[in-house]
Amino acid sequence: MLAGDYDTILVVDYGFGPRREAVGDGGVAVRYSPRTRSDNAAVSVTFGSGTKRFPPACDVNTMALDARWQSRESIRRFKKGFGDAMLLGGLVLASTGGTEGDDDIARLAAGAGMMAIGAIAQSNSRADTRHNELLPQRVYVVPFTLGGHTGPVRVQVDNRPESLMTLHGLGLGRVPGETLFRYVRLPTSRVEWAAADTIEYANDATGGLPAPSLPWILGGRDARYPTQEVAYDAERAGLRTRSATDPITDTLGEIRELYRAEGIRLFPPDDTRLVTGHIFEGGHSLFTPLPGTTGFSRLFARRHSPYRPETEQLREFIAQHVDGPTTETARAAGGLREENAR
Repeated sequence: MLAGDYDTILVVDYGFGPRREAVGDGGVAVRYSPRTRSDNAAVSVTFGSGTKRFPPACDVNTMALDARWQSRESIRRFKKGFGDAMLLGGLVLASTGGTEGDDDIARLAAGAGMMAIGAIAQSNSRADTRHNELLPQRVYVVPFTLGGHTGPVRVQVDNRPESLMTLHGLGLGRVPGETLFRYVRLPTSRVEWAAADTIEYANDATGGLPAPSLPWILGGRDARYPTQEVAYDAERAGLRTRSATDPITDTLGEIRELYRAEGIRLFPPDDTRLVTGHIFEGGHSLFTPLPGTTGFSRLFARRHSPYRPETEQLREFIAQHVDGPTTETARAAGGLREENAR
């Protein structure tokens, strides 16, 4: 890595970091309990016909055993001992029988004060068990030369088949002469979309599908920002246009209008400041995440529930311009029209 003979660096997280627990008398000591066991398994990166393997760069379970993580334990033990002494002394003072000239009220007040101070000291002596549950158990730093490869890149911890993550379009994010950085979080249990080899939806990074498709809100599998190419593919997929003079331009305008009528932000240019979540996952934005990321695979490497039209404008457009109830969204639109008629 020091030689600089690479053009891509992946920072790969795997597993769950240790849980912080309070142990010992009064919970003054801290113990870090592993949630994912440690081992020295390498991570494999496979693309084209080659595979490269890299050892772990960091093990958080091992870091948790460092004495510096326990640096305040002696202070907590002192607070616990001081609190015990104050509680006991206050109890003795408050319960001691008075003698001639004693002020019972003052004695009781002093005893209660000591016990209160002791209780506060004890409560502050308990170890804080809050911890970052998103920390990984291990981290890999993976430098390699991707070159001109734009196909899938598979990342997996050795002997952990459930950790397989397929990165789609990683090479498409490279700028010539610059090093490409990506963060990858590997799954700890089998996830179908993480291991998928194919892209299910057209998008702005990997482009259209082998067969042209309708835009997603019309029942197809095209999730690209509406351009003339999207309009052209929509017509090839069977969308009927309203105009015979300039069909592509008119179709493009109609598709954009339908997205906006449904309250969906087109990114860009509708909302360059805030992305509210992708429409595939219940959000209101149409955008394409960075290729070669976990989010990209999660969105486009699996099938999603069909879009259900929210406006009469979209339902009527589907009824008039999509050939019959041939798509899931068209069928959903027809069902909504029947419900409204009732």
